[in-house]
Amino acid sequence: MRLTLVLLGALSVAVVAPVPAGAAPARSPGLGAPVKLPIRVPASSRVVSAVSAAGHGPALVTAQAKGAHSITTVLHQDRGGTWRRFTVLGRPQAVRLALLEDGSGLAAFDQGNTVVVRRWSARGTVGAPQVVLRSVQTTWEGDFVTAEWQLSAGRDGTVAIASSGDATSTAGAIYATVRDPGGAFSPQQQVTPEAVSPPVFGAPDLAVAPIAAGGSVIVRWAPHGDGGPGDVRSSTDLGYAVRAGRATTFGPPQAPPGPAPVADLSTGLAATTPTPLTVAADQSSTVRVGRGVVALCARASGGCSSPQLFTWGGRRAIAFNARSCHDCVDAAVYGSWYVARSGAGGVVDHPVLATRDASAVPVRSAARGVVAFAQTGDGVRSDSADRVFLSPTCSGRAC
Repeated sequence: MRLTLVLLGALSVAVVAPVPAGAAPARSPGLGAPVKLPIRVPASSRVVSAVSAAGHGPALVTAQAKGAHSITTVLHQDRGGTWRRFTVLGRPQAVRLALLEDGSGLAAFDQGNTVVVRRWSARGTVGAPQVVLRSVQTTWEGDFVTAEWQLSAGRDGTVAIASSGDATSTAGAIYATVRDPGGAFSPQQQVTPEAVSPPVFGAPDLAVAPIAAGGSVIVRWAPHGDGGPGDVRSSTDLGYAVRAGRATTFGPPQAPPGPAPVADLSTGLAATTPTPLTVAADQSSTVRVGRGVVALCARASGGCSSPQLFTWGGRRAIAFNARSCHDCVDAAVYGSWYVARSGAGGVVDHPVLATRDASAVPVRSAARGVVAFAQTGDGVRSDSADRVFLSPTCSGRAC
């Protein structure tokens, strides 16, 4: 199992300043001239994630590591075009973003043995931190260290978060909470069997499947080290639980294999894979991809990851990372970003190299069919280490 930046019309005219001629280093062959956003971040940060859609201001996360301290910042734009920000205290293993149903959004992050959310409104007002999971293990340790807790969000405002219990609760148990559109997060619920044997080697791997149309949520779990959090494969599941539709609780745990997951671009592809192929993308979406995308990901030694879907009415595009290793902890560090756009029948195909820059993050622009890439100044201008830039994809003379 495996969470775009929209430049509002007013923003693209009033507050995005082009980088002065000659100031930027050589660009990636598939990117145009970068533009500077009117917002500052801690120096030497990098953009680590972004999320947006039509009707939403963009939001992104920047992270800076400085000695024993880390500064993680959430940036978001209100409906009037003003950028706002708040700092996530401590050293979270992850900060994950979700878009809600009314032009608002939220950021989820771990603090100690809790998972916390902060919501912002379309007007830009930021709410107080709210704990949605308590007494859970938020750090997973195996061949690498990452966040144990997982989040899945739909494009309608449904959000599900799950993590395993820590030593103060039931070690080895999985707890989950769900927010439906217009509502609050439900009380956390243990979704694993009541009698749970403490894990021998560490916390179980878990994944929250993409949220289905109608709001159904599936949480799966597997032995520790099966692939890491978020990488549970149905062939090795220990069990799963389902929140059917808009039910207030999950049903009882069930034995595997459970519903088959949607295909993805990371594994199991070959030049002979039938196309068009429906694959999973971000925000619980799916997209039909053509032979060019499948062939590229079949050739990539580590497959492809992080497919992100962007839409402009009936026009669609995806950005995805073709990895150069099999066991990449951070796929964006080891691969190149490609963009593919929809053609006949809505199938997304004909991928084009956008950038080999490890620090770039794909985002949605207001221009129809144009994907941009967000970076902090370290990746664009050495004298602008505290700024954020957008570089649009382009082709031919447009570059």
